[in-house]
Amino acid sequence: MVQRMKQTTVLAFALTLVTACGADTLRPDDAGADAPDAPDANGFVDPRDQQRYPVLQLGGNSWLARNLNYAIAAASFCYGDDPANCDTHGRLYLWSAAQTACPPGSHLGSDEEWKALEAAVGMPVDQLDVDGYDKPRGTSEGTALKAEPGFGASMAGFRSGKTYEALGDRTYFWTSTTRGTDVWRRKIAAATPNVFRFTNPPASFAISVRCVVD
Repeated sequence: MVQRMKQTTVLAFALTLVTACGADTLRPDDAGADAPDAPDANGFVDPRDQQRYPVLQLGGNSWLARNLNYAIAAASFCYGDDPANCDTHGRLYLWSAAQTACPPGSHLGSDEEWKALEAAVGMPVDQLDVDGYDKPRGTSEGTALKAEPGFGASMAGFRSGKTYEALGDRTYFWTSTTRGTDVWRRKIAAATPNVFRFTNPPASFAISVRCVVD
């Protein structure tokens, strides 16, 4: 219980600092563990298209605090083919593109990095490896990751084949970690407080990408 209270306090402090300084100004210090450093107005800039991303340090890693929005022809998509959805939710990536989509100086978050993130917002250690599309893990960690400002997991939906589904209802994130030919993913839904962890074949799904600073 004490450890959980400490984790909650750390997250509250991080989100308070982001709010006070502006979401695009938070820059982590790699020497810290779960607390942000002094803000830096530069954030993280993708050198390929000059898009700027806020950065949040949590779980010992520095995460881009917005879904990736770098265009990769025929392998990344705006929900409903509407560019406005890319501006709001980032792009949806096929697995073939997601593996190398992150900007230079960053990488697609791994299953272990996601677990560190989830632990930092309060998920008990004995829940981190729970596996199942609809099998709850922890308690309210999904709610914490949906918070804006902060990690800001928006309900970006997904693309399967040429069909778009679930905008506003749920979101999925690739990780860089595989199990055989399947890929570990995360699901966060608007109606539930949890973060779900599961594997599926990549097939023709296109979902969101979150990058971690190297």
